[in-house]
Amino acid sequence: MKPQLSPDLRPLRYCPRCGQRVAQRAETCFLCGAALETRRPRRLALPVADLLLLAVVLSVAFLWWTRAPQDPDVIAAAGPTPTATATPSPSPTATPAPPTPTPTATPTVTPTPTPIVHTVVRGETVESIAKAYGVSVQDLMAANGLTRDLIRVDQKLIIPAGPIPRGPDGKPLPTNTPTPESAVYKVEVRPGDTLEGLAKKYKTTVDAIVAATDWLTSTDTILIPGDLVIVPVGEAALAVLASPTPAPTATPVPTPTPTPGPRWPAPQPLSPVHETDLGRGPAVLQWLSVGVLAPDEVYVVRVAPVGRLRDELIDVTTATSYRVPTEWLERYAGSGASFLWQVQVARNVRAVAGQVSGLRPVSASSPVRVFRWGATAAPTASPSR
Repeated sequence: MKPQLSPDLRPLRYCPRCGQRVAQRAETCFLCGAALETRRPRRLALPVADLLLLAVVLSVAFLWWTRAPQDPDVIAAAGPTPTATATPSPSPTATPAPPTPTPTATPTVTPTPTPIVHTVVRGETVESIAKAYGVSVQDLMAANGLTRDLIRVDQKLIIPAGPIPRGPDGKPLPTNTPTPESAVYKVEVRPGDTLEGLAKKYKTTVDAIVAATDWLTSTDTILIPGDLVIVPVGEAALAVLASPTPAPTATPVPTPTPTPGPRWPAPQPLSPVHETDLGRGPAVLQWLSVGVLAPDEVYVVRVAPVGRLRDELIDVTTATSYRVPTEWLERYAGSGASFLWQVQVARNVRAVAGQVSGLRPVSASSPVRVFRWGATAAPTASPSR
């Protein structure tokens, strides 16, 4: 549709937002307030006279520069051009080139392949691990000395780099004993872990773990789930144990005295009586007080399902009784289960992120007691007359 022309032959203006007709010089719409005038980029005004003058000056300078050397009067006034006298140059003396060194053959060192160690996670099987690394099940079992295809979580398996050589009887040929690994692990303590168990698991010693972990003060320190311990293995463990210790200063030898025992005696359990069936009632553990505890001393209570010591409950209290959480008992009780419990005095308690760590025993553990919980209590028979 062609635009309509106003009486002065100029196109009519309309608001782009609401469509209202507006004046030719209006900057905003009086109806909706929309801006009508768009700012146009400012053009650079070129000074024509200055440009012409500059062109003339450049032209004169160019003609003077190119024609001045060709003027015969200028050349005559300059005089004859002196002729350069050839100066004999001495003959170059041949310098003997240095002898080219003969390259020596560098022996090629074949790097020893590093074995791949796989840590088993939940849900994996020998077949799935062998398939993931492209090796056969037989070679994987032979490399790790497995006689059955049973593996456990966190078990470390060596992945063979290729087929394992076998003898005529089909059994793997004996290989050289590999060099023990040298590494340092940072291990988070799990329920049921002990220093002896960690040392056996990582094939190291308890003394090496204690020497590498700064907060461990002795080999009988109680480990709490969530603690972080440093476990050196192989040569790293030997380096930790061989680290120099400050030489003792010369002091007079004192008269030998008997070595003192623990600060406190072992707490004596009171209730529940050994092998008591609590039904589904409250499980309140009580014991005799050993004395007035220091501000940094507490009772450490351990409760664990029989046969499942890794799932033990560890807690601390300053009282002489402890109520086992019902929700924790229901997790393991089912239709009835037996639980072990004991108590011990410890000190040097440090709270880290809401967890207790750094406990050092100052008494022996109490005797272990057993109670049953979770079974429905049988109706009590009324006494006969």
